[in-house]
Amino acid sequence: MPTSPDPGVASIARIYDAYLDGEDHLPIDRETAERVARRTPWAKPAARYNRAFMARAVEDAVRAGIRQVVDIGCGMPTEPSSFSAARAADPSAVVVGFDNDPAVLARAERMRDAGVRVLEGDIREPDRIVEALEPLIDWSRPVALVATAVLQFVPDELDPAGLLRVLSGRLSAGSRLVFTHSSTDGTAPEVVAGVEEVYGRGATAPITYRSDERIMEFLAGTRLLDPGLVAVQDWLGPDLPAPPDGPAVRLAAAVGVVPG
Repeated sequence: MPTSPDPGVASIARIYDAYLDGEDHLPIDRETAERVARRTPWAKPAARYNRAFMARAVEDAVRAGIRQVVDIGCGMPTEPSSFSAARAADPSAVVVGFDNDPAVLARAERMRDAGVRVLEGDIREPDRIVEALEPLIDWSRPVALVATAVLQFVPDELDPAGLLRVLSGRLSAGSRLVFTHSSTDGTAPEVVAGVEEVYGRGATAPITYRSDERIMEFLAGTRLLDPGLVAVQDWLGPDLPAPPDGPAVRLAAAVGVVPG
Protein backbone atom coordinates (compact mmCIF):
# COMPACT_ATOMS: atom_id res chain seq x y z
CA MET A 1 0.00 0.00 0.00
CA PRO A 2 1.19 3.56 -0.60
CA THR A 3 2.54 5.46 2.37
CA SER A 4 0.22 8.11 3.74
CA PRO A 5 0.78 11.55 2.14
CA ASP A 6 0.85 13.14 5.62
CA PRO A 7 2.47 16.59 5.23
CA GLY A 8 3.67 16.31 8.83
CA VAL A 9 5.74 13.17 8.18
CA ALA A 10 8.88 13.27 6.04
CA SER A 11 8.89 10.83 3.12
CA ILE A 12 12.12 8.96 2.35
CA ALA A 13 11.57 9.59 -1.38
CA ARG A 14 11.03 13.31 -0.84
CA ILE A 15 13.98 13.57 1.59
CA TYR A 16 16.15 12.13 -1.16
CA ASP A 17 14.76 14.70 -3.59
CA ALA A 18 15.73 17.40 -1.08
CA TYR A 19 19.29 16.05 -0.94
CA LEU A 20 19.38 16.38 -4.73
CA ASP A 21 17.96 19.95 -4.65
CA GLY A 22 14.94 18.76 -6.58
CA GLU A 23 11.51 20.35 -6.62
CA ASP A 24 9.31 17.47 -5.43
CA HIS A 25 9.49 17.77 -1.65
CA LEU A 26 7.81 19.56 1.23
CA PRO A 27 9.29 21.76 3.97
CA ILE A 28 9.21 18.81 6.42
CA ASP A 29 11.36 16.78 4.02
CA ARG A 30 13.96 19.54 3.64
CA GLU A 31 14.01 20.04 7.42
CA THR A 32 14.68 16.33 7.89
CA ALA A 33 17.42 16.37 5.23
CA GLU A 34 19.02 19.30 7.03
CA ARG A 35 18.88 17.41 10.34
CA VAL A 36 20.78 14.56 8.70
CA ALA A 37 23.27 17.01 7.17
CA ARG A 38 24.00 18.43 10.63
CA ARG A 39 25.15 14.95 11.64
CA THR A 40 27.23 14.45 8.49
CA PRO A 41 27.99 16.96 5.73
CA TRP A 42 28.33 13.95 3.42
CA ALA A 43 24.55 13.46 3.23
CA LYS A 44 24.00 15.54 0.10
CA PRO A 45 27.21 14.47 -1.72
CA ALA A 46 26.47 10.80 -0.99
CA ALA A 47 22.99 11.15 -2.49
CA ARG A 48 24.42 12.80 -5.58
CA TYR A 49 27.14 10.14 -5.91
CA ASN A 50 24.47 7.46 -5.54
CA ARG A 51 22.35 8.85 -8.37
CA ALA A 52 25.39 9.34 -10.60
CA PHE A 53 26.53 5.74 -9.99
CA MET A 54 23.03 4.39 -10.67
CA ALA A 55 22.74 6.32 -13.92
CA ARG A 56 26.17 5.21 -15.11
CA ALA A 57 25.52 1.57 -14.22
CA VAL A 58 22.15 1.60 -16.01
CA GLU A 59 23.63 3.26 -19.08
CA ASP A 60 26.49 0.75 -19.13
CA ALA A 61 24.02 -2.14 -18.86
CA VAL A 62 21.92 -0.87 -21.75
CA ARG A 63 24.98 -0.22 -23.91
CA ALA A 64 26.04 -3.81 -23.14
CA GLY A 65 22.81 -5.04 -24.73
CA ILE A 66 20.35 -5.12 -21.83
CA ARG A 67 17.12 -3.50 -22.99
CA GLN A 68 14.98 -4.03 -19.86
CA VAL A 69 15.44 -2.04 -16.63
CA VAL A 70 13.49 -2.55 -13.41
CA ASP A 71 14.07 0.08 -10.72
CA ILE A 72 12.82 -0.84 -7.23
CA GLY A 73 12.15 2.15 -5.00
CA CYS A 74 12.83 4.47 -7.93
CA GLY A 75 11.90 7.64 -6.05
CA MET A 76 11.34 10.99 -7.69
CA PRO A 77 12.63 11.22 -11.28
CA THR A 78 15.09 13.93 -10.20
CA GLU A 79 17.94 13.87 -12.70
CA PRO A 80 19.86 11.79 -13.32
CA SER A 81 17.26 9.03 -13.25
CA SER A 82 17.22 5.41 -14.36
CA PHE A 83 14.61 6.39 -16.94
CA SER A 84 16.68 9.07 -18.65
CA ALA A 85 19.90 7.05 -18.42
CA ALA A 86 18.39 3.98 -20.07
CA ARG A 87 16.55 5.87 -22.80
CA ALA A 88 19.62 7.99 -23.59
CA ALA A 89 21.58 4.81 -24.22
CA ASP A 90 18.76 3.23 -26.26
CA PRO A 91 15.42 4.97 -26.86
CA SER A 92 13.76 1.58 -27.26
CA ALA A 93 14.73 0.42 -23.74
CA VAL A 94 11.85 -0.56 -21.48
CA VAL A 95 12.07 0.93 -17.98
CA VAL A 96 9.70 -0.03 -15.17
CA GLY A 97 9.97 1.70 -11.81
CA PHE A 98 8.24 0.82 -8.55
CA ASP A 99 7.56 2.98 -5.52
CA ASN A 100 5.02 3.12 -2.72
CA ASP A 101 5.07 6.90 -2.20
CA PRO A 102 1.92 8.64 -3.53
CA ALA A 103 3.93 11.73 -4.47
CA VAL A 104 6.27 9.62 -6.63
CA LEU A 105 3.32 7.94 -8.35
CA ALA A 106 1.59 11.26 -9.00
CA ARG A 107 4.78 12.78 -10.39
CA ALA A 108 5.37 9.75 -12.59
CA GLU A 109 1.99 10.12 -14.30
CA ARG A 110 3.27 13.34 -15.88
CA MET A 111 6.31 11.66 -17.47
CA ARG A 112 4.80 8.38 -18.63
CA ASP A 113 5.41 7.24 -22.21
CA ALA A 114 5.27 3.96 -24.09
CA GLY A 115 8.58 2.71 -22.73
CA VAL A 116 8.51 4.14 -19.20
CA ARG A 117 6.17 2.96 -16.46
CA VAL A 118 6.14 3.70 -12.73
CA LEU A 119 3.88 1.39 -10.77
CA GLU A 120 2.83 1.10 -7.17
CA GLY A 121 5.06 -1.45 -5.51
CA ASP A 122 6.89 -2.15 -2.27
CA ILE A 123 10.05 -4.26 -1.94
CA ARG A 124 8.45 -5.75 1.18
CA GLU A 125 5.91 -7.38 -1.18
CA PRO A 126 8.15 -8.73 -3.96
CA ASP A 127 5.63 -11.28 -5.22
CA ARG A 128 3.28 -8.43 -6.14
CA ILE A 129 6.10 -6.73 -8.03
CA VAL A 130 6.84 -9.94 -9.96
CA GLU A 131 3.14 -10.27 -10.80
CA ALA A 132 2.99 -6.67 -12.06
CA LEU A 133 6.07 -7.27 -14.23
CA GLU A 134 4.76 -10.37 -15.98
CA PRO A 135 3.14 -8.52 -18.92
CA LEU A 136 5.99 -6.01 -19.15
CA ILE A 137 9.25 -7.94 -18.79
CA ASP A 138 10.59 -11.00 -20.61
CA TRP A 139 12.46 -12.84 -17.86
CA SER A 140 14.15 -15.08 -20.44
CA ARG A 141 16.14 -12.05 -21.58
CA PRO A 142 18.61 -10.05 -19.46
CA VAL A 143 17.29 -7.40 -17.10
CA ALA A 144 19.08 -4.64 -15.21
CA LEU A 145 17.56 -4.78 -11.72
CA VAL A 146 18.20 -1.54 -9.82
CA ALA A 147 17.99 -1.55 -6.03
CA THR A 148 19.92 1.52 -4.93
CA ALA A 149 19.59 2.84 -1.36
CA VAL A 150 16.33 0.93 -0.85
CA LEU A 151 17.05 -2.25 1.15
CA GLN A 152 18.56 -0.09 3.90
CA PHE A 153 14.97 0.90 4.69
CA VAL A 154 13.92 -2.71 5.35
CA PRO A 155 14.65 -3.99 8.89
CA ASP A 156 16.38 -7.29 9.56
CA GLU A 157 13.23 -8.99 10.84
CA LEU A 158 11.73 -8.77 7.34
CA ASP A 159 14.74 -10.57 5.78
CA PRO A 160 15.66 -7.90 3.20
CA ALA A 161 18.13 -10.18 1.40
CA GLY A 162 15.42 -12.81 1.04
CA LEU A 163 12.97 -10.24 -0.31
CA LEU A 164 15.48 -9.20 -2.95
CA ARG A 165 16.11 -12.83 -3.93
CA VAL A 166 12.45 -13.17 -4.96
CA LEU A 167 13.27 -10.67 -7.71
CA SER A 168 16.91 -11.43 -8.43
CA GLY A 169 16.10 -15.14 -8.58
CA ARG A 170 14.05 -14.46 -11.72
CA LEU A 171 17.00 -12.92 -13.56
CA SER A 172 18.41 -14.78 -16.55
CA ALA A 173 22.11 -15.12 -17.39
CA GLY A 174 23.73 -11.82 -18.29
CA SER A 175 21.36 -9.77 -16.14
CA ARG A 176 22.81 -7.18 -13.79
CA LEU A 177 21.99 -6.17 -10.23
CA VAL A 178 22.80 -2.49 -9.60
CA PHE A 179 23.01 -2.12 -5.84
CA THR A 180 23.90 0.37 -3.11
CA HIS A 181 23.43 0.31 0.65
CA SER A 182 24.56 2.47 3.58
CA SER A 183 27.52 0.76 5.27
CA THR A 184 28.89 0.79 8.80
CA ASP A 185 32.34 0.19 7.30
CA GLY A 186 33.81 3.65 6.80
CA THR A 187 30.95 5.47 8.53
CA ALA A 188 31.64 6.91 11.98
CA PRO A 189 29.54 5.19 14.68
CA GLU A 190 28.15 8.51 15.88
CA VAL A 191 26.97 9.24 12.32
CA VAL A 192 25.27 5.85 12.07
CA ALA A 193 23.50 6.46 15.39
CA GLY A 194 22.52 10.02 14.48
CA VAL A 195 21.15 9.25 11.03
CA GLU A 196 19.26 6.19 12.27
CA GLU A 197 17.74 8.36 14.99
CA VAL A 198 16.56 11.03 12.53
CA TYR A 199 14.89 8.53 10.20
CA GLY A 200 13.54 6.44 13.06
CA ARG A 201 11.77 9.36 14.68
CA GLY A 202 10.66 11.51 11.78
CA ALA A 203 10.37 9.63 8.48
CA THR A 204 8.08 7.13 6.81
CA ALA A 205 10.65 4.36 7.28
CA PRO A 206 13.67 3.84 9.57
CA ILE A 207 17.12 3.34 8.09
CA THR A 208 19.47 0.46 8.95
CA TYR A 209 23.20 0.61 8.28
CA ARG A 210 24.84 -2.76 7.62
CA SER A 211 28.43 -3.95 7.30
CA ASP A 212 30.01 -4.76 3.95
CA GLU A 213 29.92 -8.42 4.96
CA ARG A 214 26.15 -8.22 5.42
CA ILE A 215 25.74 -6.21 2.23
CA MET A 216 27.49 -8.95 0.26
CA GLU A 217 24.59 -11.24 1.17
CA PHE A 218 22.36 -9.17 -1.12
CA LEU A 219 24.76 -9.81 -4.01
CA ALA A 220 25.05 -13.58 -3.51
CA GLY A 221 24.90 -15.54 -6.74
CA THR A 222 26.33 -12.76 -8.90
CA ARG A 223 29.82 -12.01 -10.20
CA LEU A 224 30.86 -8.51 -9.23
CA LEU A 225 32.18 -6.22 -11.92
CA ASP A 226 35.37 -4.32 -11.12
CA PRO A 227 36.02 -2.60 -8.78
CA GLY A 228 33.72 -4.82 -6.69
CA LEU A 229 31.92 -3.59 -3.57
CA VAL A 230 33.41 -0.17 -2.87
CA ALA A 231 32.36 3.31 -1.76
CA VAL A 232 29.96 4.67 -4.37
CA GLN A 233 32.26 7.55 -5.32
CA ASP A 234 35.00 5.07 -6.23
CA TRP A 235 32.90 4.09 -9.26
CA LEU A 236 32.85 7.66 -10.54
CA GLY A 237 36.50 8.47 -11.21
CA PRO A 238 38.92 11.08 -9.89
CA ASP A 239 37.13 14.24 -11.09
CA LEU A 240 34.61 14.52 -8.27
CA PRO A 241 34.51 17.67 -6.12
CA ALA A 242 36.62 17.52 -2.98
CA PRO A 243 34.75 15.68 -0.19
CA PRO A 244 33.37 17.87 2.60
CA ASP A 245 35.04 18.19 5.96
CA GLY A 246 33.49 16.33 8.85
CA PRO A 247 32.54 12.73 9.61
CA ALA A 248 31.94 10.70 6.47
CA VAL A 249 29.07 8.42 5.55
CA ARG A 250 29.91 5.47 3.31
CA LEU A 251 27.46 4.20 0.74
CA ALA A 252 28.67 0.86 -0.61
CA ALA A 253 28.03 0.15 -4.29
CA ALA A 254 28.38 -2.83 -6.62
CA VAL A 255 27.18 -4.21 -9.93
CA GLY A 256 26.62 -7.96 -9.94
CA VAL A 257 26.26 -9.99 -13.12
CA VAL A 258 24.18 -13.18 -13.18
CA PRO A 259 26.51 -15.91 -14.50
CA GLY A 260 25.58 -18.15 -17.42
